[in-house]
Amino acid sequence: MTAGAAWRMRFAVPAAVAPTVAQAMEPFCDAVSWLGDETDPLWNVEAIGTGATDRTGLTIALALVAATTGLTLPEPAPEPIPEMNWAMADALAFPPVHIGRFTVQGTVEP
Repeated sequence: MTAGAAWRMRFAVPAAVAPTVAQAMEPFCDAVSWLGDETDPLWNVEAIGTGATDRTGLTIALALVAATTGLTLPEPAPEPIPEMNWAMADALAFPPVHIGRFTVQGTVEP
């Protein structure tokens, strides 16, 4: 990744180890989260960062998690996040709602 470029990585892991995988990724990313449903055995761990990351360190951290948990994790492969106007995208995703003589709209002006 180029300097300043935003990227993300995603892994689907068993729910019980999602916090462990996320914790291993934290030192190498700007933000890490995990999300799942109690009825789903696999949860998604997503990491987001900007600029270059220490891929070697991240690979080693994930290999340690794999070794201690018995998981098979793929190689870290950051994918670029396209640049966009997030405020505009949000405003377009939530257009004004007309209810009778009233209009309900967000506070962000496109």
